[in-house]
Amino acid sequence: METHATAKGPVRYRAYFWLMNASFVASIGLLLHFAIYFAAGTPGWGLPEGVASMLYWGFVYPLTTLIPLILLLAWFLRDDYAAALWKRTTVVLAYGVAIAPVLLVAASWLAYDVLTKGTPAYEAWDAFYLALIEGGSGRDILTFTWHVYMLLFVLIFQFLRWRDSR
Repeated sequence: METHATAKGPVRYRAYFWLMNASFVASIGLLLHFAIYFAAGTPGWGLPEGVASMLYWGFVYPLTTLIPLILLLAWFLRDDYAAALWKRTTVVLAYGVAIAPVLLVAASWLAYDVLTKGTPAYEAWDAFYLALIEGGSGRDILTFTWHVYMLLFVLIFQFLRWRDSR
C-alpha cells in the first residue's frame, strides 16, 4: 500500500500572507473610521451603532490586534521571504518607535510657534496635542499604543511587500 504525504508547509506559508492581507484591509478600514470620525464627527463608519459595534469587535479589532500579534510572533508560519520581510519590518518599526516621540515633540513646538492662535489649523493641532498629552487612563494609553504598534507592523510589512513586487 502506497501512502501519499501532503506537504503542509505551503498552506501555512500562504496562510501567513492571507492573514496579513486580511489585517491590512481591516487596518485600512480602521483608519477610514478615524478619518470619518475626525472629519464628520460620525462614529462607526456612519453605520447604525449596533452594526458598527459588531463590525468593530467581531472583525476589525481582532484583525488589527490579535492577528498581527500572532503574525509578529509565529515564526513557524513564515517562509524565507516572509521571514526576510518580517526582519526588515521590525527594523523600520524600531526606528519609527525611537524617532516618533521626538518628532511629535518637535512638531508640537513648531506648531505652537508658527500657527496663529484662533485659526482653525491651530485649534485642530491644539485639540490633537491636548488629547495626546492628557491621554487617559494607563489602560487606555497602553491599549492605544499596542493598537498603533500592531497597525504599524501590518502597514510597514505590506508596504515593503508592495515595494518588493515593483
